[in-house]
Amino acid sequence: MELRLHSQAHRSFAVKMKLKLLIISVFMACLPLLSAAHGNEEIHTLTGQVYEQGSDADLTGVRVEVVGTDIVIYTDAEGRFSIPGLSGTSVQVQFSFISFESLETTICLDSPECDDLRIDLKAL
Repeated sequence: MELRLHSQAHRSFAVKMKLKLLIISVFMACLPLLSAAHGNEEIHTLTGQVYEQGSDADLTGVRVEVVGTDIVIYTDAEGRFSIPGLSGTSVQVQFSFISFESLETTICLDSPECDDLRIDLKAL
């Protein structure tokens, strides 16, 4: 009798676990569909190079921040930067570097004119 109750409890537990697993599986399978409904926006990558104003000297280590987000990167050895995963039509970006004036500007994301930007910072 005791073995029989244990067996029934085990089956009941197994059925509940299978049901939970099925619900989780269905939910996980639907996630791409849910994100696709909201994913009509095109994803952009903002790229460019930062120079000292009035020269072709590129600036290494310039802080590049997408304002209103946690996205902060620094320019590489050639003054280049690349920020992937941006959505919308424009972003507000701030460029700052020691001994140079900071520059905050709105940059379009949906125009070929905004590919591979040239940013000039003015020395103090």
